[in-house]
Parts: sequence; C-alpha cells; structure tokens
Amino acid sequence: MKSHKIISLFLFILFNHCHIDKNVEINNKANQSVSCLKNKYYIENICEDEERYIDLAANTKQFPKLSDMTRENLKTIMETSGDIDLAASVFYHRAITDPLSKGFLDYVLRKENEYIKKYPVYDSEKILFAFVPGMFYKDNPNLGTDGKRIREIAAMLGLSETVVPIDQTGPIEENGKFICDYIKALSEKKEYEGVILASLSKGSSDVKMSLKLCGKEPFYKLVKAWYNVGGLNKGTYAINAVLNTWRYRMEGQFYFWTRNYNWKGFTDMQGGENSPVAFELDKPSHILLVNIMGVPLTRHVTERAKPFFDEVSQYGPSDGLTLLADSYIPGNVTYPMFRQDHYFSWPLYTQRIQAIFSYMIERQFCKKAGSCKKFLPVPQKKN
Repeated sequence: MKSHKIISLFLFILFNHCHIDKNVEINNKANQSVSCLKNKYYIENICEDEERYIDLAANTKQFPKLSDMTRENLKTIMETSGDIDLAASVFYHRAITDPLSKGFLDYVLRKENEYIKKYPVYDSEKILFAFVPGMFYKDNPNLGTDGKRIREIAAMLGLSETVVPIDQTGPIEENGKFICDYIKALSEKKEYEGVILASLSKGSSDVKMSLKLCGKEPFYKLVKAWYNVGGLNKGTYAINAVLNTWRYRMEGQFYFWTRNYNWKGFTDMQGGENSPVAFELDKPSHILLVNIMGVPLTRHVTERAKPFFDEVSQYGPSDGLTLLADSYIPGNVTYPMFRQDHYFSWPLYTQRIQAIFSYMIERQFCKKAGSCKKFLPVPQKKN
C-alpha cells in the first residue's frame, strides 16, 4: 500500500515527533461486545474473538513449527486466508508451542507469581545491565527509548545499570563498532563478572552489527545474555516507503539536516535485501538471547503504529513497524507478547520483567555454590 496518505502520516509521526506527544490509544471498539474472562494461551483475560483466532491457528496444519515462520510462509497464510490476523495468530501459536520458548514462558509464569511477595537480589554476582537505546533517545527521553523503566527494575534486582552512549542517529556499522569498543573497555577493566546487553528497536540492529564485527573476539565473552525488545532485527519496510518516494525522501533528508542528524542512520533501518542488517544473526553460543516481540491483531494496533502497520501489511503480519518474520530470530528464546505492537503500550507487570531477568541470570551467572539465594520482601502498600 503506497498511498500518499500513509506516507504522509509516516513522515508526520516520525519527523514531527508526534510519536512522542501523541497519546497511545488502543482501539477497544471491537472489545465492547465480547467477553474477556478466560486465561488461555498465556493470555490473561483473553477475549472471545482472540481465542477464536488462536484456536483456528492451532487447527491450521500448514507450517506447524516456529522455524516455519518465514516471510514467504506467513505471507502465504495471509494471502490464502485473506486474513492478516490469522497469519499473526499462527505465528503466536507456533511461538508459544515451540519447546524452547514454552519452557521459558512456563518459567516466567511461575516466577512472576512467586515474586508478588518477594523478589531476588543479585548484587553479589557483579552484573552490568547495559542498555543500547533506540533512535532519538537523547532528544526525546519521553519516548522511553533509553529503557528507563527496565533499567530501574534491573537496579532493583541488584544489577549495575547504564545506557550505552551510542550516536542516537548513527549508522549501524558505526554504532556496532562503538559497542565493540565499549565491551572491550569493560573487559579490560575487569569490574564485572558479566554483562547483560539489552536493546530496543534500532538499538537491536546496532547490537546485531556488533556481533558480526567482533562477536567472536575474546573480550565479547563478557556478554552473557542479550535482552532484545522490539528489535528491528532486519529493518522495516516503512523506511522503504519514504526512500522510494522522491518528495518524502527529500523532506526527510531536509529534516535530518536541520537537526544535525545522520541520514544514513535512518536509511540503514530499511527492510529487504538491501538492508545492512539483512544478514542472518551469527550469535556466539555463550550468549543467551531472549527475543521479546509484540504480536498484535489489527484491532490491537495503536494509533501511533497504525500508519506503519498499514504500510508494511502488504508484506505480511508485523508488530506495527517490522515484520514478525524479520523480528523472529531462529534458535533462540522467543517471547511473543500478544496484543502488544512495536511500542509496547499495554502495561507489563514488574514481576514479569523480574522473572525474565531471573531466567537469564540463573542460567548464565549463578554458578557458585549458594549464589543467587538472596531475596527481599515486596514492600506493602500503605492504606
């Protein structure tokens, strides 16, 4: 879909920062006439129409494995059924039934219930939680692309936390090199037992490039885990819509020039085979990757993400900015968050984020006898 309306909305939201000032509105009109009382498919208060979609996905025999969720196969489901929401539901079902991801989901569910009364503290493990932020993180802190809330929860658990100070609009290769130098410097200081890298949106592309450039270097062994949230792991076709239209490309370049932003950092996020991050991830085996993805149905998509969702829908189901097939990283833990789009506007329980951290820490750090046994009680709210 290449209409001027969609591309104009894209530029209006991206270049005028309406994605900062605009309220994140969920379209709940379809919810008003359905019951949402069950807990099923790892979804709390699943609505009747949502349940029907995932039931249908469960009964769809074509492409039975998560590894089958390629661009081509998801587009085939969408085109043969005429329903992009069925394709998204098939992806979600394959993710929650994948043995590796199901084990993770069951762990998180169990731990978040435990953490209602007490939560773990890992201060003796000497872990650094290093957050690689998204685009415009310095100029627009209200967007949350600096990971403030996630970093606060990491600190609550006794982790040191920081933002990796990449160029907020830097080209992916330059930012990848910066991350390599940053990790090398940390390794030389020997201050931490290990690092959990976290990334959001474009920051995930920067991390992916760093793995290509230096992931096999000895110093990168300091990185024990990667917490990847809404990653543009292979870019987004929404960028292509701008680059392929002369008028909007010129407007975008002028905008970046007036604000001293790096235009290549923007073009690097394009989707397709020409994207600098089109290559498959070559992740060292010592790194545990938890890949967190939004998986919305059409009615779940926020007003902020709607123009992007409409633009990329011709290629298949998406999180509202990047294709599910492109966000998916085979062979690693996939955490599909149903109803969430790229902006993760539905609230996440603190205990759930704590449980995700615990999954990574218990598997990658708790190697000494008696380690990771410290807990603190959850403060009770005063009446």
